[in-house]
Amino acid sequence: MLRTKNPNKSVERISAPSGVGAYASVVLICVFSYGICSVGWGLLRPRYLATVLGKDGSLELQPKDNVEFIGYFWFLVISSCLAAAIAIWGFKKYRPQRNAFFLSWIGLWCAIGALVFHYIGDVVTFTAYKIPTAGEDLVPGTEINYVPRLIPGISGYVLPAAVATTIFWFQVFISIDDEPAAGLDDSVEKSEVDIREDSLSDVGSEYLNNDGKDDR
Repeated sequence: MLRTKNPNKSVERISAPSGVGAYASVVLICVFSYGICSVGWGLLRPRYLATVLGKDGSLELQPKDNVEFIGYFWFLVISSCLAAAIAIWGFKKYRPQRNAFFLSWIGLWCAIGALVFHYIGDVVTFTAYKIPTAGEDLVPGTEINYVPRLIPGISGYVLPAAVATTIFWFQVFISIDDEPAAGLDDSVEKSEVDIREDSLSDVGSEYLNNDGKDDR
């Protein structure tokens, strides 16, 4: 006996598990926001004006503020501010995902975002200002822009993650959950309606009883 498929049978749709979109959004937001901001950091990054002393790459730096410290300072400030903004956004946007795993996920990708921020920022700086590398021929006496390579270390990448997780965790305790309040308001309204219905039914029954007595 041959079995034929019912053409009217509904086609089952395969949907992604709940929460996958939230985790994917965190990845996209972290990579995109850190990547965009790194371009601005790379263009505005402080630099030295140096004079080439010899073909061996020796440079004479003109007196200026500590460029290394200023660049590192703004790297930490911008990456930490982005991490805080992403943590607040993730907490407000995805209420069902307010758990330890989602918190750790945001922290992880903020650390990866800081790594992206550092790498793209270096590329933009060295490309935009045409900073020569060690392999290029340096003509003695010429003046060039020079930016020391930033080495944030593990602490530089961990700080944004720590900021994101701390902000997310702190919001759990200071946030006011609207859902229980809404449920409480609904229960109060229902109780008021029930009281009104009971009072109306009591008035109606009393009226009928009095009406019956008058007929007698």
